[in-house]
Amino acid sequence: MTDVVNEARSLTLARIAQDAGRSSEEVAKLLRYLATHLFEVGFRTEDVRLDFGREAADLAQAFDAELGIRLDDYIAEAQLEVAVRLLLDSDHTPAQISRLLGYRTPSAFNNVVRRHFGHSPSKLRCLVRAGFARYQRNGTVSPSSTMPKAERARIGRRLAESIWDFLSRLQFPEQISFVRRHLLFASEELFELLSRFSTELGRRNRQLGIEVAELALAAVEGSAGALGDRFGSLHALALARLGNSRTLAGDLHRSNDAFRMAERILIGIEGAIDRAVKAEVFFLKGVLRVFERRFDEALDVLNSSLEISMALKDVNMQVNALMQRVALRWHQDRAHEMLPDLAKVQDLLETQPDQDRNQLLGVYQNMAAAHLDLEHGDEASRYLSQAKELCEELDHTKSRHQLEWIEGRLVQRGGDAVLSDRLLRQARLGLLALGDRVTASLVTVDIAILCHEQGQFREVLKLLVGDALPVLEAVPLHAEALAAIQLLHEAVAAEEASVATLHKVREVLRRIHRDPARSVGLTNAPETEQPSPSSGP
Repeated sequence: MTDVVNEARSLTLARIAQDAGRSSEEVAKLLRYLATHLFEVGFRTEDVRLDFGREAADLAQAFDAELGIRLDDYIAEAQLEVAVRLLLDSDHTPAQISRLLGYRTPSAFNNVVRRHFGHSPSKLRCLVRAGFARYQRNGTVSPSSTMPKAERARIGRRLAESIWDFLSRLQFPEQISFVRRHLLFASEELFELLSRFSTELGRRNRQLGIEVAELALAAVEGSAGALGDRFGSLHALALARLGNSRTLAGDLHRSNDAFRMAERILIGIEGAIDRAVKAEVFFLKGVLRVFERRFDEALDVLNSSLEISMALKDVNMQVNALMQRVALRWHQDRAHEMLPDLAKVQDLLETQPDQDRNQLLGVYQNMAAAHLDLEHGDEASRYLSQAKELCEELDHTKSRHQLEWIEGRLVQRGGDAVLSDRLLRQARLGLLALGDRVTASLVTVDIAILCHEQGQFREVLKLLVGDALPVLEAVPLHAEALAAIQLLHEAVAAEEASVATLHKVREVLRRIHRDPARSVGLTNAPETEQPSPSSGP
């Protein structure tokens, strides 16, 4: 048996083993039986009944209850998964594939593939290798599958998960090549798969994140017939998500192009639009407007997203829109306006049975930072305690250092200079180790202010020259950064930095730190996702 056959089978057998691992012992026994016999010639559900006897009916009922799929359908889909992989990734003829997978005759295999995909195995292979998405965009091919919608979604989900597992073991450009070959499975499931992959990859490599977002768009554009009434909404959403990938990479001009196209589509399908899609498109456009510093427009579209998501009772989108509005107000130094939105997010998250505890940590941290800015010491301490407890539970390294920074400033105001110095230096070293030089430099200036209060003037100059100045000099130059650089150079030359100089430098660094677009084009800045205010005071 060839390697490609083993590989195709192993992915499905791994899926079966995964299902067995989360099932009861009786269903797991049946799944292990399937893994052993699935590819024997002529194997069908009837064999289960013969081998398990009177127990078979109860097992099938338990199987359906636990896995949410009939045993017959599970067997058919598992065989079909492997069959389609072999059609795409091997040169075996359809007759050979039918024999390798245990179909009784080539015509039986042909009928199964035709029923599910509307084409014979040979035609299916030709369409994929010729570029299925391109054919469909040009209107040359129209899928004619008679597969029921629920079954199509289930198979699409299973195939998307298989592709995801395979992608996780590959390296670029092999991943891109693999997905291009599998654009046939341009189901809604594959679109969501590619969007998720684009977001995760974009955090490490923005350009590759854009490439995968483009694949997600191609997956939707190549499947107008298969997606039916959902095509228009998903097409707009794919464009908006591509626009967001470009936003985070700093390509704001092309991001605007993508959003203009998405909006034209939304206008054209106004009566049939998926309102959840509309809410997400507005949200992503709001992110773009924040990056462009068109803050009034950003607030308008974020409010529209929030209004729709509240009507739909979509908690995730409400949280996203509210937190982006918090980021906008944080950037504008309006801490008092952040608090109501943060309180709403806290209430939404704390009342969810499957609450996102990482997001909740961000809320507590933001609350502590905002109250600290507003000199609400007791409230800042309360939220700091909640954030620290959750941070330890989640073992979140970056948040731990950011909370050390908040606590260092808080105890400094309480008069404990020794503890404040220790906490701030721990935070600085931790943030430097994570590569976040902008935040670390802002902490450095807080240490310098504390040292100045203690009369340690040489230490002040050492900290500014070694940390704050290099970061300021790396920022794309503008008047405020230039002014702060000049102040620092004068302080170094005179071997004396006044408190006023320190606070001026801190203000400039704070504006850079809170700039939602600061990671675009800033050397040594961390690779971050969308702008977030959860990085301290």
